[in-house]
Order: sequence, then C-alpha cells, then structure tokens
Amino acid sequence: RAYSAPSSNTLRLLARYQAARRVALGRARPFKYERSLRPGIACCQRPGNSEASPDGALMGVVEQKYALALYEAALDKERLAEVRSDLADFVKVEHEVPELAAVLANPTLDSASKEALLVELMVGSEPLVRDFLRLLAEKGRGSLLEEIAREFEALVAAGERRLQVTVTTAQALSDEEAGSIVTKIEAATGCSVDVERRVDRSLIGGLVVQAGSLRMDTSISRRIENLRKELVETRS
Repeated sequence: RAYSAPSSNTLRLLARYQAARRVALGRARPFKYERSLRPGIACCQRPGNSEASPDGALMGVVEQKYALALYEAALDKERLAEVRSDLADFVKVEHEVPELAAVLANPTLDSASKEALLVELMVGSEPLVRDFLRLLAEKGRGSLLEEIAREFEALVAAGERRLQVTVTTAQALSDEEAGSIVTKIEAATGCSVDVERRVDRSLIGGLVVQAGSLRMDTSISRRIENLRKELVETRS
C-alpha cells in the first residue's frame, strides 16, 4: 500500500501518549464518569465469564457485538464520520506505539489506570469514541480493539453499499487488470468496490478474491492441491 502520512489527530494522540504514559504505569487515581453512549453499548457486558473463553468463534461474536453497538450509537447521534475517523486514528496510534496496545491489553493493570490514560489521550476527541474506549478498558476488552475496528469498517462499508475486496495474485496486477476485476465484481454485486491488491508468489498463477468470509480461489497452487487430493483418494 502507498504510505499515508499520519493525520494531525494521530500526531496529537502520539504526543499525548508520551505525556500520559506514567498514568498507565499505575500512578493514576481512580475516577468515575458518566457514559454518554446509547444503551446498546452499555449492554456490552460479560455475562459471568462466558465471553472469557479462548474459543475463536465466540470472541468473534464479541467483537461484532461491540462494533455493532458503536456503529448504531454513531448513526443514532449522526456522528458516523467523526467516530470512524477518531477510531481509525487511535488504532493507527496503537500500531505506531505497540507499548500503548500492550498497556491497554495488560490484564494485570487495573481498569482505572487504563481509563485515566485514555482520558489524557482523548481530550478533544469524539465523545463516542472516547467513552467506547473507556468501556473496553473497563471490561478488559482492550486487546480486541483492532478486530472491533475492522468489524466497524465492514458495517460502514455495508451501510454505504461498498464492498471491501482483497485480490491476491502471484504477480502484481496492473491498474488496467485491477480495474477490470473491480468492474466485474461491481456488476455482479451492485455495490461499489474498494479493492486491496496483494502479491503471493506461492500462488504460481491465477488469483484469490476475498470479500469478508467469502473466498474465491482460482490460483494454480489451489488447482495443484486439488489434483493431489484426487490422486491420493484414487490410490486409497
């Protein structure tokens, strides 16, 4: 992907992180706050320890629930663009400063210290995002933020009738080739397509198209694998 310069909000968060870092190390005083989110987000509670299971499918449901709650709250308050921008900026900061993500995901650090850090970081940010992040910290869900953000983006794309598609090929596609694929997908789905191009030389040839959980694999490596399986079954 082409390099994208960090936004002013990302830079602001990075600067504030350094200033507020000592708060995350346990030197913060607990505080109380009022949630400004709609009930849907406040209802993202753990019923006992049922969501604490390491099962991947269950955790995926948890991420979808949080993302949907934030999406509905943003729509309800007509703040979708602002929420999307600030959420993306915070995720970008976590990538720039892995230590921040580690602090928020640290189960041994009390939630009040994590919330205090977020208060320092999110001054002037979209209130829905600020309170959502504090809620994640309170519920010990900080480690799920990146996946929640992906689910949120998928909901935004669906609402705008956009389809996020990843096309993987053995060799880099030209703009003309990529455009041809996009045109065909748009004609078949009736949606506007945002395409991400990837290269995986192990495919040998052909391509793999993925949209969410839907996957179409016409690569040569897949054909070889299918042929191998058929030969094994024939011999057995």
